[in-house]
Amino acid sequence: VDKVSNVRKFYHFNTRDQIATIVDQYEKTLRAQDGSPLFDLVILSIGADGSVASLFPFDTALHEERRLVAHTQNLDQNAQDRMTLTFPALMNSKKIIMLAQGRNKQKIINDLTNGNQSVDQLPAKKILEHGDVGIYYCQN
Repeated sequence: VDKVSNVRKFYHFNTRDQIATIVDQYEKTLRAQDGSPLFDLVILSIGADGSVASLFPFDTALHEERRLVAHTQNLDQNAQDRMTLTFPALMNSKKIIMLAQGRNKQKIINDLTNGNQSVDQLPAKKILEHGDVGIYYCQN
């Protein structure tokens, strides 16, 4: 019970609303929070294309500097409309953990840690600028 009482907040959103409404409401919810960091812990997965948090390669949201929440689209997947946290929100967290699993992710992990791709090409690369980030990769 003591551990549960340490949880500050869980920020949820209503997925039944239109995407523009969800983005605006979630932005307001996050802006209304006091203090920094915005999140104690953010857990992300890395897509085979280098995407992270629904921030896809060459998406305009990669360069958002003001908003905490954005609408993104991935035309290569069935779930095209997505809400995502932007880098200003993600980077305002105490710790970030990035997870990757599967042999198909080996190249992207190598590119992430050793490559010279830009954030436009490999969005997950921006997360490496955070002061406390861990990357966990499992081939299975």
